[in-house]
Amino acid sequence: RLPPPSRVERAPEVSAQAANAPRTPAESAMAKVWAELLGVAGVHRDDNFFDLGGHSLLAMRAVVEIEKRLGIRLEPRRLIFESLAQLASNLGGQ
Repeated sequence: RLPPPSRVERAPEVSAQAANAPRTPAESAMAKVWAELLGVAGVHRDDNFFDLGGHSLLAMRAVVEIEKRLGIRLEPRRLIFESLAQLASNLGGQ
């Protein structure tokens, strides 16, 4: 006979969405700008501005809004290649 199974304590599951949510104030601020301009909800850390439906005119508006809110000017071309997390983590090292 097998002994009765013991209870295993498990850590609470973190949804993929929550695990990929913006983590820093800079990521949160940029995600809010993107969501407002693109009309999307739930911008994640690995999202890319253009993949979410952005285009060149919206990219310029995003650059202006990010500069207003964070006081940092991004090069617009960075929105083409970098994710939200990459942009936010490299704000100081432009």
